[in-house]
Amino acid sequence: MEAMNTPAEPIKPDVILTNARAKITWGDSAVSVRDYLIANNLSAAEADAMIKQLVRERNAEIRAIGIRRILIGAPLVLVSTWFIWFVLADEHPSYSGSSSARDLGRGLGGAFLFGCFGLWKLIGGLMFLLRPQSDDESIADIEE
Repeated sequence: MEAMNTPAEPIKPDVILTNARAKITWGDSAVSVRDYLIANNLSAAEADAMIKQLVRERNAEIRAIGIRRILIGAPLVLVSTWFIWFVLADEHPSYSGSSSARDLGRGLGGAFLFGCFGLWKLIGGLMFLLRPQSDDESIADIEE
């Protein structure tokens, strides 16, 4: 039998939009997504408008991730700073005097590590909040 060459069925517009949204979410460049949209019979103006909207959605999601990181990081920094100040302050010698030096060192070390982790989260969150377009990773990778 002879193989029949049938033309490929065109992709539905909602599938094109879903694929473009996925590409932007995965961090593909706007140029490659534009090429994909134009290859699927969208005009350049429609493709540009769609990309602007999709990039806006991506930036909003990255900003939301940034806010979550700030809400995690800021309390960690504040609590660890307060704890270190409380332990080392001269006004509270009874606390530092009742604990062994080993326990005191462990407490201060733990507070310092929590503070560093909180500072890392806080700075990363601020970067995502203020400059969401600076990261080209997949949103799933950013959320980890």
